[in-house]
Amino acid sequence: MQSLSTQQLRSIVEELWLEDADASAFGLHVSSSVKGPPEVEFEFGIAHVLRADNVFQIREALLEAEEKNDRIILLTKLQQGDLGHDVVARLARSRLFPFNHVASLCSLFKAKELDRSICDPGIAHALLEYSPRDGYPPVSAGILDAGTVWSALCRHVFEMGDREPDLVTLLLWATTDNGPKRYIEATSELRGSLRNRLHSRLGDAADAVLRIIDSDAGKDALALAVTCQVIFGSGDDSVLDAAAARLEQYHQNKTISKAIGRMLGDLANDAVADLDRRDDPRIAQSHLERADALLEQFHGKDHSYRNGLSRQGYEQRLIRFGQHIKRAIANPNETSIADCEREQKHVADHRIGKQRRYGEQVSRTEMAVRLIRWLNQPLPEATSFADQSNAYVKELAFADWAREAICRGEDIPEVSDAYIALDAAVSKRQRGFAEQFAKGLADWSSVGSTSIGVIGVEHVLEEVIAKVVAQKNRVLMIVLDGMSWAVCHELLEDIRQDHWFESTFDEDSAIPHPVIATVPSETRYSRTSLLSGELTDGD
Repeated sequence: MQSLSTQQLRSIVEELWLEDADASAFGLHVSSSVKGPPEVEFEFGIAHVLRADNVFQIREALLEAEEKNDRIILLTKLQQGDLGHDVVARLARSRLFPFNHVASLCSLFKAKELDRSICDPGIAHALLEYSPRDGYPPVSAGILDAGTVWSALCRHVFEMGDREPDLVTLLLWATTDNGPKRYIEATSELRGSLRNRLHSRLGDAADAVLRIIDSDAGKDALALAVTCQVIFGSGDDSVLDAAAARLEQYHQNKTISKAIGRMLGDLANDAVADLDRRDDPRIAQSHLERADALLEQFHGKDHSYRNGLSRQGYEQRLIRFGQHIKRAIANPNETSIADCEREQKHVADHRIGKQRRYGEQVSRTEMAVRLIRWLNQPLPEATSFADQSNAYVKELAFADWAREAICRGEDIPEVSDAYIALDAAVSKRQRGFAEQFAKGLADWSSVGSTSIGVIGVEHVLEEVIAKVVAQKNRVLMIVLDGMSWAVCHELLEDIRQDHWFESTFDEDSAIPHPVIATVPSETRYSRTSLLSGELTDGD
């Protein structure tokens, strides 16, 4: 039995009845399975709805309405020729109006003609049932095209948004409450019409999303799409066949092809990004936590690194990065270094790795890769102390900066262990250079600090500040206690990002000469010598 709602009857009848407002009865031909509400309220008053399927019932209803001065809507399975001329003459506009989806749709949109591709009566019933309070906007030129019908259906019936959905919108819609519930409760004909429409516009991936809803797993649609990144992989990664088979229970026990699985995985990226932009991030996080749980259910947890969205995937990528760092320390070569670079990129490309609060953690992976590369390069050849000092500034200071970064600790033991091993390898390699530097410093100091290419701290005022002042510049000298070149490189990188730059005497890009602190390099010696312009001690 199909029921016409109050809104449906009002939409069908009102405009036609207003053209003969004095008539007390409106006749509507419907199938025997259609029934209506008890009454409908119009602008001109209330009309009672009666079901009458023989002429005697109709005559009796008309007579009673005329005696009581009531208005009635007659629903009948009879044809107009079955009623008799006297009965038809007493109906609005002297006719029995047929109920059909074409006429109903046209009346909803004030159209004269309907695109004949709309052949499902269920579409008209659904649009009537969920008609907005102020009705649908009239179509231009009096022609109701399929696009307008489907846009209205998607918006008002299935709550998909203002227009027909794209794949990302469809995937997110599947996780909501009302829209998918209406889809499940719709007639099989209407569900089939929607499936055909979406499939023709969006392809097989749309069909896969609807199958997930039909399996009563709509809430998990986004989480399942995330698992597809793991199960179906990318590039030359193989399909996890057993996990793919377990996934089928959420897809009406139908196989998901590798191509569709990868397409769903790509959709998950866009859908989560959409949630991150416009919603509470906890919503996206809940879907991703569910994805991790599903992967464990599918026995695919150990391959979570293949997804670029969930926390489990991010942590596994970090662990894999740490494992490759250890391998590169044990066997440094181009292949092992390339493996580290690839795994570091996987960490940086992950959704979590792109978040600002994890910036330092990702930066540490970059520093670790730099150190791995550095371990595979020959140390600079430096014969004089000036060469050794400049080599330190230009190269080894960067290694110290990177070491400082990775020694700040990690929450993941596998990564922390890798960084400890890397720091030990770098320290061992630097030890030889440090010994050479110490000998060079002793020789340089013994001859009175006259080598070209380095500056003693006591000569900074004379060699740098005085020359800047001599060119009629005003100078502010800031002394930062304990400033090493490793720290300086890190500081300069931040300063350059704020659009500052270093100025040099020759307007070139060469860094200034290294400045050598006193030995011992304590404040009472170095700072006093700096500000006095001579080697001395004091406060």
